[in-house]
Amino acid sequence: MQYARCDRMAARSSGKTVLIADDDLWLREMLGLLLAVDGLDSIEAGNGAETVRVAQEQQPDVILLDIGLPGKSGLGVLQDLQNDASTRAIPVLLVSGQIDLFETGHAHDAEGTFHKPIDFEAFVKKVHEITRDH
Repeated sequence: MQYARCDRMAARSSGKTVLIADDDLWLREMLGLLLAVDGLDSIEAGNGAETVRVAQEQQPDVILLDIGLPGKSGLGVLQDLQNDASTRAIPVLLVSGQIDLFETGHAHDAEGTFHKPIDFEAFVKKVHEITRDH
């Protein structure tokens, strides 16, 4: 499966890329459009294996990782990313609509956590904060 790239606003792009890893195509597309309006590019992945592959190939600046991915869970993907030298330094933001992520994210060294529905303003603020440091 080929990954999608949402850089519809390339003229305003900051050059920063967010990998949106979620099995909900609508959510990926909406977040991609909203990120583009805010000057951020996005790439997408719909399952665990694809997330790891896209992260390795594209080296995004930030990964928004859903805990409930099909195949390998988001926490399994996070472990794979942290164990791979090529993806270890990429900040990961965990997202879920089902579990309390604060302790889970802290225990797994995630850069932050968000609950669905995502507070988009807080999410973009966190992405800009993270990418400013990298």
